[in-house]
Formats: sequence, structure tokens, C-alpha cells
Amino acid sequence: MKIQHLILALMALFLLSKLVDHLPTFIVLGGADPEERDIEILQRSAAPGDIVIGGDLKGLADVARRLKATTASPDEPTLYNRSLHVAIIDSYPSVETGRKAPVIDIDVDHAEKAAILVISPGPAIFRIANATLEQRAKVAFEGPSPFEIENGPERILAGFRIGAFGAEDFTSPRDYLENHGPDRTRRFCNAMERWAKLFDVSPRQMRIFVYKAPQHISVNEEFLGGSPQPKSSLSWTVGQECRAVYPDWGTRK
Repeated sequence: MKIQHLILALMALFLLSKLVDHLPTFIVLGGADPEERDIEILQRSAAPGDIVIGGDLKGLADVARRLKATTASPDEPTLYNRSLHVAIIDSYPSVETGRKAPVIDIDVDHAEKAAILVISPGPAIFRIANATLEQRAKVAFEGPSPFEIENGPERILAGFRIGAFGAEDFTSPRDYLENHGPDRTRRFCNAMERWAKLFDVSPRQMRIFVYKAPQHISVNEEFLGGSPQPKSSLSWTVGQECRAVYPDWGTRK
């Protein structure tokens, strides 16, 4: 009897290891919500620091495997970038005919040593433009809702944190755009601290750009552009925004 129990336990461990090996790294737009058991497995497998998190394990496995190839290794954000711009999307453009969600182009042709962190309000499709195979960890995402990417070459994504798939204490555009007290500011700043550590950048050099219904976002080494152009200022930095939560961020190098 004990031998049978042992055999069953070993079989269960083998099946679990196969499941974890095939966990998709990316959230795929339009997929069914994972079961609670699946979410627990995904959360345990998330790395580094819960920045990259998984998605549906069933109907979207083929797409997830394709997207998994676009994930950078944990050391590549710092190896390939010296700065990180923060794009906060206030609202989305209209949904194109035949699409399930808004489509936004992210052009990294002139990114050089800069990366972009997109804080998005809801489901969207982000189409990567003019990326090369040599570019790594250029785009990251955080927000409440799942998303999809198109035209993303291998390792172009640095990672993402998405509330719908289990990320805790994630930030959203409202945390920055609406003044609802210290809790929202703290949540935004805690999220920025995670990304600052991953990219090893100074918070005072993380400049903030606010977009309304952007169709196109362009990443340049010193700034973000787009259509329509975002609102920003040299003083709009994470270090300045979060000085009340992290007093030393105004001077930290």
C-alpha cells in the first residue's frame, strides 16, 4: 500500500513539473481567467520579484509559447539600458474594425540605451515597431488588465506586472493622475521602486509622460514622443513625485 502511495506521489510530482515547464510567461488578450490553482502555481513561478507573471494555461498555450520568446533575462534590463521612461496612458484610442481592443504602436527605432515602462488602464494591443534583434528589455508593462503584443522580437520585453493575473499592489494610471490621498501615491511609488531596481536607474531620472488616446508612442534616449504628443516636464520625475514616500529619491543618484 505504501509503495502504491509512493508511486502516485512521484507521478503527481512529475506531472506538476511538466506543467510548470510549460507555464506561459505572457498574458494573452481575450483568454479565460485561470483557475485559483493555476494562479497559485503562476505566482510561485514568477520571477524576478513578481515582475514577470503568467497567464492562462489552457486555450492560449500556443500563443503563450510564442510570446514567451520575447522575455528578457533578469540581467538584461541593466545590461542594455541606462534610463527608463514612464508612459502613463490616461485613455485609449478607438478600437479598430476587426480588433478586440485598442492598438497602440511603440516605436523603439531611436531608443538607444533607453527603455519604456507603460502604465496602462485596460486591455490593449501594443504593436512593437522598428525593433531589432540586438535590442533587449526595451518595453515593460504594469496595470490592472491583460494585454497582447505584436511584432515583438526575442527578448524585447523586460517584464510586466498585471493585476488580473495575480500581481499584488500593482499601480494604475489613476494612482498618478488622480489625487486620492497617500495610499494611491504610495502604491505608485512602490511600483516605481520595483522597476527602478530591476533597471538599476535613479528615480529622479525616470521621467514621466502622460498620454491621452495615443496611437503611436516613440521611444528616444532622452524623452518619449508620439501622436498625439504626451504632456511632460523636466520636473515630472518619479523622484519628484515620490519624495514624500521616499525622501532621499530627490537626491539619490
